[in-house]
Amino acid sequence: MSAEAEQGGEGRRLLGQILKAREILREGQIQTALGAQRKGGGLIGQCLVDMGACSQSDVAMALGEQAGMETVDLSAFTPDPEVLALVDGSACHTYGVLPLRMDAGQLVVAIADPLNTAVLEDLSFTMGTPVRGAVADGEAIRRLVVDHYGEERSLADAIAEAAAAVDGGDAESA
Repeated sequence: MSAEAEQGGEGRRLLGQILKAREILREGQIQTALGAQRKGGGLIGQCLVDMGACSQSDVAMALGEQAGMETVDLSAFTPDPEVLALVDGSACHTYGVLPLRMDAGQLVVAIADPLNTAVLEDLSFTMGTPVRGAVADGEAIRRLVVDHYGEERSLADAIAEAAAAVDGGDAESA
């Protein structure tokens, strides 16, 4: 394969070639997925997942690399409580992010979908500070958010809790 073809003709590496370089796929699997894509349409990453050649997480990490984003393995990551305190749990549940660290005035958060930059823009606007994404496995993000912030609470749960506090005479917690 020529260097231009491997770069997609536009200076970026092709998704299949990134996954091949990471030794997740073999060339034959890439060609099979390309054939399925030509036949049925869709995204090459989804074709690879559908045929069982790799996981959604593998595709997300490769897309992050393709987009020039940092990738993070959360299996060995211990969040800093000070950084976790910068973002409330409901925002982490809503946006599907996990605060990782502050870096040169930017909050770096783990995000599963490197193509969903709107999440980073919304979080940045909400927080009033620049936010940068680092791609990580979505299931690992969800697990760590629940571990450190608790289960996501619904609005009905919050209202019921506030009502119980008022009925119980505990105006401080209402």
